[in-house]
Amino acid sequence: MNQQSEPSHYGIGVDTGGTYTDAVLVNLNTLAVIKSAKRPSTHHDLSIGISEALAEVTRDVNVNEIKRIAFSTTLATNAIVEGKGASVGLVVVGHVKSFDLPVVSIRYIKGGHSFTGEEVDQLDIEALVDAINEWKGEMDAYAITSAMSFKNPTHEQVAEEAIKMLDSKPTFCSHRISSKPGMMERAGTAVLHARLMPVISSFVDNLKTFSKKDLNAAKHTMIGGDAEPINFDEAIIRAANTVGSGPAATSWFGAKATDKQSALVVDVGGTSTDVALILNGEPLLSSDGSTIGNWNTHVNAVEMETSGIGGDSLVQIDKDGRILVGPERVQPIATSTGIPDPESWLGKEIRSKCLMAQGNVSENETEENEILQYLRKNGPTSPAELVAQLSMSEFTLERKTRELVFQRQVLESGFTPTDALHALGQLDLGDSGIAKKAAQVLAAACNQDTNDFCEDVLRLAQNKIKNAVLKTVFRKQTGKSLENFFTSDSNDPLLSVSFSLNVPIIGIGAAARLLLPEVSEMLGTEVIFPEHYEVGNALGAIMIASKQGNRK
Repeated sequence: MNQQSEPSHYGIGVDTGGTYTDAVLVNLNTLAVIKSAKRPSTHHDLSIGISEALAEVTRDVNVNEIKRIAFSTTLATNAIVEGKGASVGLVVVGHVKSFDLPVVSIRYIKGGHSFTGEEVDQLDIEALVDAINEWKGEMDAYAITSAMSFKNPTHEQVAEEAIKMLDSKPTFCSHRISSKPGMMERAGTAVLHARLMPVISSFVDNLKTFSKKDLNAAKHTMIGGDAEPINFDEAIIRAANTVGSGPAATSWFGAKATDKQSALVVDVGGTSTDVALILNGEPLLSSDGSTIGNWNTHVNAVEMETSGIGGDSLVQIDKDGRILVGPERVQPIATSTGIPDPESWLGKEIRSKCLMAQGNVSENETEENEILQYLRKNGPTSPAELVAQLSMSEFTLERKTRELVFQRQVLESGFTPTDALHALGQLDLGDSGIAKKAAQVLAAACNQDTNDFCEDVLRLAQNKIKNAVLKTVFRKQTGKSLENFFTSDSNDPLLSVSFSLNVPIIGIGAAARLLLPEVSEMLGTEVIFPEHYEVGNALGAIMIASKQGNRK
């Protein structure tokens, strides 16, 4: 690290990811790194991990000299990749084409306007009221999109007021967050804001509880997906704008940390891998909105490809003995506390995870939920055991567990690429012994040698990262989706296709050095690890905030 003597002002960058929370202390005049810290993200209370990382980097510093602090996060991106977030009901006015969006239910009703802003049909208030009465109690938020609402938003405004009279849950109108044509994209943007508001609201609440008190001399900002700082309140209201916050910070750091004018920044996190393109020494911004998950939106962000593969992606064995990796994230067995012997619960399919009640669950919450009751009484348990003991279907258990995980009341642990690295002796962040035992259990289920099984897990993870890189480049080069032409995971006996990159890869993230060298070799290019690559997101966040500060 580059130690600076008595800098006039300090700045701090903080990045909260699905697995780790990173913090860096820099000299604001030179952006030289003075100190960095990496702590586990504490999902039941994110402020714990953040405060621990901040305490480490500010230990020998007068906090009154800290003038700027910038936060980036992959929480919104991870929620989309993992299929998590608030339950949303979507009202579509004046359009009947089927939408494939991450919502619980969609109701199509009459109404809408023309290109000139004239009413096409009267708004069907009766159908709207029926929908909300049916959904009430099942939805966390509502999204509304109406035909040509960017020309005339009247029907969205009336629908919003009608919903407020029936249910107090948040309602998001597409005209307020998108002024562009494209009803599917506007609907997707509204839905994402609705789904992500609880995620970002909880995150911001955590930040406010301590950062203003402990670092009150500093200006606090979050980094948006477009690599611009936004204030806390705006981050909640327009939650989808924080999608890509982490990748934006990473790509900015990657662009400034090397002298390469063109490159691919690949950030390997615990939950996901983000790929962003650098052209002419700058991160490439989306001009027409970004693709988030499988949905096109009008959210302006750094152009990126987010893939549900990372160091903590769940490894499962299907009924035929095939290995599956991701996109779901779990706590690695090697870094889990109080987990039982893997031989007692780990196996194929539904036996891939172990569920544990979190320490912040109250007695009232426990009494009202049969899953929490069982976990409190019997300790960590597999879903297979819960299905048997609670006479509950797998589907019902999965739905209820997803809600408990989202509310940070239950932690899921399972075998991951991180555990494979521990079992192979390539990583030492947790309990390598229990990771190896888990690997032995799963290897036996596949009729494999333990080391061969772990190598296969890593190869599958690396291949998914490679595919994420290829999808990014192919879409930029052709404007098309790679999957429409070729599935690179296939083993077609009649056709073999290979690709090579003409630009280098810039590796970011703690797991990058362990996974990306093989990926770069498969793609016929070099991989570069800049100084401080392990905390590149946090460093990129304060670099962006400092850039804005210098402009003013």
